[in-house]
Formats: sequence, structure tokens, C-alpha cells
Amino acid sequence: MKRYAFVTTILLACFLCAPRAFSQQANNQILQSYVLQGKDTTRLQQELTNKSKVLVEACSEALQLDEGQIEQLRFACRGDIVRVMQEISELDIHTRHIDMQEMGRNQEEMQKIWPLVMPTRSKIDEGLHSKGSLFEKSLKSILSAEQQVSFEKQNQEKQARLIVATTKLTLLEFEKQVPLTADQRNRIIKLVEESRKPKLVSEGMAYYLGIVVLSKLPEEKVREILNEEQFKTFKRTFQNAQRFGGFEW
Repeated sequence: MKRYAFVTTILLACFLCAPRAFSQQANNQILQSYVLQGKDTTRLQQELTNKSKVLVEACSEALQLDEGQIEQLRFACRGDIVRVMQEISELDIHTRHIDMQEMGRNQEEMQKIWPLVMPTRSKIDEGLHSKGSLFEKSLKSILSAEQQVSFEKQNQEKQARLIVATTKLTLLEFEKQVPLTADQRNRIIKLVEESRKPKLVSEGMAYYLGIVVLSKLPEEKVREILNEEQFKTFKRTFQNAQRFGGFEW
């Protein structure tokens, strides 16, 4: 049980320090527009809780977790939810006085507010239980060596499937500009399968995944597959995609 001690200590601190206000509706224009997106905090909290339940059930089934391990993950998920709800309460205090229409006329004021809002918005969009979360730390601490190997393998397989599926969709969009033959399409997908892949993809950046992956394919190999006009369009379409963040290679 010692391996659970540090996680339990952190989680208890989160629950004890969380303000009571987090369960109330953060009724201000900034939060409603950029964080809550029209929801009240009670509804948001319930949605996050439901997603957490699905995540824990999936981990339990895939990794054959025992009841003690499952309870640790549930506890960690609750801690992640408390932390983000606390952030929302703190944002409410700092932004409730701001008038959206006035801010829209004052870009300098917008630039001051945006860095306060975006971390919380990104956390909600990309998933509370990703890298650096209490869930991730708890999961790593409770898995046996065998479970850890299984977990990493499943993550890699899931990532590979996501990359291929997303890249196929991206190619379909590209073909609205330049049609490809079935052979060309299959050869590009094979290149993707054989190429270096991201270690992490933020959920909020999933839309850009296929674009970024295609942008990193070796030019000389892509040139072997496409004719000159196709290659020029391919390069022009994807050459700037590497500036997107949210990926670790």
C-alpha cells in the first residue's frame, strides 16, 4: 500500500482545499463563452464524471485491474475533476467583472485575459486525465510490470490506428484538390505506417493529426509516389503544418 501513499496525500489535499463555490454556476460572460460554452458548472462536472467512469472501466477491462487498483483510479479521476473545477472558481473571481462587449473593443484587455482562460479551456477540451494528471500518476504507480508493458503496447496500437484512420480522412480532403489513384493512396498510407509517429496527441489537436503526419513524410519518398504536379500541391498543402503544437515526436 505504500506505493499509493503519495497519490492519496495529493488527492486529499485537493479535496480539502477545493472551494465550495465550484459546485455553483460560474455565471459570467467570459466563462460562459470561453470555458463553459453555455453550460453551468454542475452540468460540466457531471459530463467530466461520466467521461471518467468510461475511462476507468476501459482501463479495468483492458488491464485486468483488481478492485483496489480500480478504486485508486476512481479517486484520482475525482481529484482531477476537483482541480479543474477549482480553477474555474478562481477564474470566476478574476473575470466576473469583465464586460464582453467592452473587451471586444479593447484588444489589449483581451490579450491580458486570454492567458488566464486558455489553460483551463485546453484542459477541458483535451481531457483532464492526460499527461501530468493525477490519473496518469496514479495509473503508473498501481500497475505491475506486466500490466505496464500491456498498457504501453495498447497505447501504441491505439495511437497507430488513430494515425492511419485520421490520415486517410486527410488524404480524402487533399484529393478534392488533386485526385490520387488507389495505388498512390495505399503507398502513402504505407509510408505513414512505417514512419515515425507522435508519442502523444492532445485530444484538442486530433483534427490536425493527419495534416501534421503527412507533413513529416520524407519528401524523396513522397516524390516517388506522386507525379510532379501532385507533389507540388502536396508540398504546398502540408509544408506549414509542422508549426502546430500538441504533438511529441
